[in-house]
Amino acid sequence: MKRFVIFGDIEFHDEDLALIHRVHSAEHIADADIEARAIELDNCDWIAPHYCEYRILFMQYHEEKAYQ
Repeated sequence: MKRFVIFGDIEFHDEDLALIHRVHSAEHIADADIEARAIELDNCDWIAPHYCEYRILFMQYHEEKAYQ
């Protein structure tokens, strides 16, 4: 079976919140390949949104602009 998985910099707070700071990759991947793919992406965290009970919150960073 394949799942939609988000790989990235993720903080898990308490038992119900996942805070995603940065997404490295998001893809449909076989269950058996998830851990290997996370390691391949520099040991990042992962979450399968359709199969977890966490509330998922994405951080938004705006580009900084330098004014002269």
